[in-house]
Amino acid sequence: MLTRKWLTGWLALSLVAALALLGAPAAPGASAAPAAQSGNLITNPGFEDAGTAATATGWLPWWLESAKPSDGSFNYAFRPSWNVEKLSSGAAAEFIRSGNNSQRVVNNWDPWYAGLKQTVSAPAGARVRLTAYARVWTASNFYPAASETAVAVKVQAGLDPNGSDNQFASGVVWSIAGGSHTGWQALSVETVVGSGGRVGVFLGADYRGYSRLFMTAFFDDVTLEVISVGGTALPTSTPTLTPTRTTTPGPSATVTTTPVPPTPTGAPEFYVVKAGDTLGAIARRFGIPLSALLNANNIKNADRIYVGQVLIIRGGAAGTTPSAAQVIHVVQRGDTLNRLARRYNTTVAQIKAWNTLKTDIIYIGQRLVVGP
Repeated sequence: MLTRKWLTGWLALSLVAALALLGAPAAPGASAAPAAQSGNLITNPGFEDAGTAATATGWLPWWLESAKPSDGSFNYAFRPSWNVEKLSSGAAAEFIRSGNNSQRVVNNWDPWYAGLKQTVSAPAGARVRLTAYARVWTASNFYPAASETAVAVKVQAGLDPNGSDNQFASGVVWSIAGGSHTGWQALSVETVVGSGGRVGVFLGADYRGYSRLFMTAFFDDVTLEVISVGGTALPTSTPTLTPTRTTTPGPSATVTTTPVPPTPTGAPEFYVVKAGDTLGAIARRFGIPLSALLNANNIKNADRIYVGQVLIIRGGAAGTTPSAAQVIHVVQRGDTLNRLARRYNTTVAQIKAWNTLKTDIIYIGQRLVVGP
């Protein structure tokens, strides 16, 4: 039979062992951080971790409050409400872009200007791109009433390169305003990360000037990716391509000018450090000596890396000259090689040569070199 004295001693030893484990230093490697998706620096990007607050885990609410004017107009803002929409709890499927959840902001009758925010770590000096999907539903009747497209709500995504969590800071760069009533719309904005290595991320909608029973905005699938470091482009998420023949008519295209991504041979390849990474594991993953990885990145201490750090993996060393910038066009519905050639003052044959195209078929979302 166990004696009381023996049991007391056993409990004391167990307590000492547990405390020792709690106080033990973590294994060398990247500092722990909230989960992000394959290069995505955003915490809880799809709002799938609903948490227990009105906003999903990792996100905070923000809003503007201004007094009602005496003229009876709706040019004011009240605090709205936030909640996580869930398919599993009966939410309408059209208000969730992917997964089970999306984030909703809503108010009844009183206009609002509000949204969500978080701050994240990112490599200082890197260029980052924020993309968020949003849609609105505005109605004076209950769902499934159609959204009133006459209500010109403005929805935007914003970045503060200096890491401020103040959505009204002068340094915040905002996307072009959207506000789709009939489907999900991508909002996108880029900036260069300041010396502090932190970025403020903001999503918002502005209903000022309107009054309806339901004034709602939904957000889903947010990404923040490093797209270049020191002018050298990094691979980013590949869009889903929908084939379209070049004879299809349609609206004009959107143009972006970025450096051409490095090729696998003879040019630097990069890796963005994730939670739990070690330099040894990264070196083994890419089949390179640890010493080469340390030298290429000017790293003195092999145990000191951080989440979000961009490492040169192979094909070059620290200080490698970036590849020359070229004009990149992202194919939109209605684009043809003939139209692109005329627009960029070149020829179809030259565009096909730059992009090693065998036919005249191009794809929505395809990135084409259209100029030197």
